[in-house]
Amino acid sequence: MRLITPLAFIGLVLFLWSSACSAGMAGDLTVAPGPSPARPTVRIYKTQTPAAGDLSNIIADILADPDRYSGKTVEITGYFRGWDLLKEAPGGPPVTRSDWVIADQGGAIYVTGPLPEGLDPASPEEAWTLIRLKAAVESDQKNVYLKAQSVEQLD
Repeated sequence: MRLITPLAFIGLVLFLWSSACSAGMAGDLTVAPGPSPARPTVRIYKTQTPAAGDLSNIIADILADPDRYSGKTVEITGYFRGWDLLKEAPGGPPVTRSDWVIADQGGAIYVTGPLPEGLDPASPEEAWTLIRLKAAVESDQKNVYLKAQSVEQLD
């Protein structure tokens, strides 16, 4: 009986690893069936850290001292988080189930009013879309939120 040589063993390990990868059992990628079973479609979601220079840093101040900002108009440059896709905003939607979330360097907050044109609030791929929001700071007994006046998607 012959022993397996180290080279044959390495080949076997590589074969098993590549089989696991092609079956979707290794790594952090989501493998979804594509047009042909032999060629799966791989979806890669963006998970990069936002560039600090691009974002405003006012949401933390609004949440920490809502009375100071109440009724005032603010302009925020941040990321569109749809229907709180990353679970960053405190509480739940304050006015309607269609309220959405914006996040900047300081935190995340709900927005009531029109969605940014062309963006899907249920899409994880769009959670890193940079937007500029002009909104009034509003509050009720338990929530602080923004009432959108204008919103635009940035490049």
